[in-house]
Amino acid sequence: MRNMDSQRIRLAVPLVLIAALALVGLHFVGDHGGSVLMFKNPIGSGDGVVPEKDLSFVKSEQAHFAASKQLDDVAARSKMNDFFDNIAKNQQMEHVRILNSASSGDNSLNNYFDKLANKYHSESRAHHAARLRNHPGMLHRDESDVNSHDLNVAVHHVDHLARSSLDQQKQARIMAQRAQRRAAEEASRREAHEDRLKYRKERSQDEQVERAVRDLSEDQKHKLAAPSMKMRMIQNLKTQKYVEAQRARASAEKADERKKEENQIKKVGDWIKTQDAAAKKTKQEEIENFDEQKNNLKKYLDTITKKHKQEHEAEEEKQSEITSKVRALKRRISATKKSKEEKPFQIKKVSGRVELGFYMESMCPGCKYYTSTVLKALITNPDFNKLVDFKLYPYGNGRISGDAIQCQHGAPECEGNTILACMQSLYPVTETDPGFARAFVCMEESDSLPAEEAKRCAQENKLDYDKIMTCARGDEGKRLAMDAARATENLDPPHEYAPWVTLDGQPLRDSAYDLQSVVCQSSTLAQGNPVCSSGALKVASNQMLRASPVTRSVCL
Repeated sequence: MRNMDSQRIRLAVPLVLIAALALVGLHFVGDHGGSVLMFKNPIGSGDGVVPEKDLSFVKSEQAHFAASKQLDDVAARSKMNDFFDNIAKNQQMEHVRILNSASSGDNSLNNYFDKLANKYHSESRAHHAARLRNHPGMLHRDESDVNSHDLNVAVHHVDHLARSSLDQQKQARIMAQRAQRRAAEEASRREAHEDRLKYRKERSQDEQVERAVRDLSEDQKHKLAAPSMKMRMIQNLKTQKYVEAQRARASAEKADERKKEENQIKKVGDWIKTQDAAAKKTKQEEIENFDEQKNNLKKYLDTITKKHKQEHEAEEEKQSEITSKVRALKRRISATKKSKEEKPFQIKKVSGRVELGFYMESMCPGCKYYTSTVLKALITNPDFNKLVDFKLYPYGNGRISGDAIQCQHGAPECEGNTILACMQSLYPVTETDPGFARAFVCMEESDSLPAEEAKRCAQENKLDYDKIMTCARGDEGKRLAMDAARATENLDPPHEYAPWVTLDGQPLRDSAYDLQSVVCQSSTLAQGNPVCSSGALKVASNQMLRASPVTRSVCL
């Protein structure tokens, strides 16, 4: 028995030594960081296990998450969002300023569109805010595309207004530009909103990863022994790869969505440009069609007016011809009746110069004949002008119509009558100066139109032609022509034909061809005047015989 006990003691001693050496080795290794299991406990717990938070790789992992959290700091992202929000706010304020300068309060169409846009944006913001409160972070991007659709409808409405009226093309173009800018601003706001949603989503994913890591850490705490350094590193790498994969996927989705948004904005811009080009083309076509219709209408009106004028002139000419014939017939009947009843011209002595009135018209053949055969030698003679006060009344058988005069031989005769009236007004016949008499005789001796001969005759007799025509084409010429017409119409007895010659208001009729003798017998100034000598009167009598009644002509 004693031998068995001694044998057991001999076997136990080596085992105790071996265990002591192992414990010493383990303690030595634990002091030098070679193992996570050691008997030395700096905190003083009695279980012989070091807490997980004091392990070196746990501290490294916590430092890594702290750095990642600092990179994804919410405050930094908020500052970035505030920066872009300030940019959007400044752009919106600039847009409002441009709109205020490009429109006015009096523009009812702009006011209507602004009220409609404000109402739409208010309802859209309220609806979107309610959905965000009810479904935070869960709104899909496609649900906010209603705003883009409404903007497209608004752009279509503005384009319809641009087509509706030519008078609103300018306002419609302003509306289209405004809608385009609003579409761009709405796209910018949607992009900022999407960025905030994506940031929340990424933050949520990061928080999920952090919770997963914390859960793993908590699970590891309940284990009796901590996992090895290799397992920790593998798990950390997996977690880091998962986070990087999530971020890469989020960045790719963000890039795709941004590309889609840019394509959408480009499509909207291209559509607006297409609509603007179509509106411009339609406007140009409408303007061209309107101009063409306007020109056609103008041509039609000109044709109708010209035709009506021609018909009116023809009717007036016909009426004037009928009136002239009736008046001529009346004058002829009156002249025939008076020729049977008339008494011979009674010569009355007049002290001083005798008033000699010559009532004529510039294109009457009888007036031209009388001027060239009788008046030519007398009114250009200063001795004869000492006996008479010669007055010319260029009107003849015309007719007063309102403020106008209708001449027997048409508008050229009226023009010639006015020129003669201005000549007499500017260059009257006096005792010492024949005045316009020679130019008057020159015009009457020509068979051309009076206006064509006026310049030549005026220049040959040293009269200012430009001054005469200024009078004839102005109000003064109209007044002088109307005075001659009224003087002729107020004759008593009335004139019967042209030429019509009066001496002191008495008509001479046939005695007008013996004008020199009649004047010499009527004037007390005839004594001693060469014109009234016997020889001069004899020559005048011979001329009167040559001017037989057969060659005498009158205008009725």
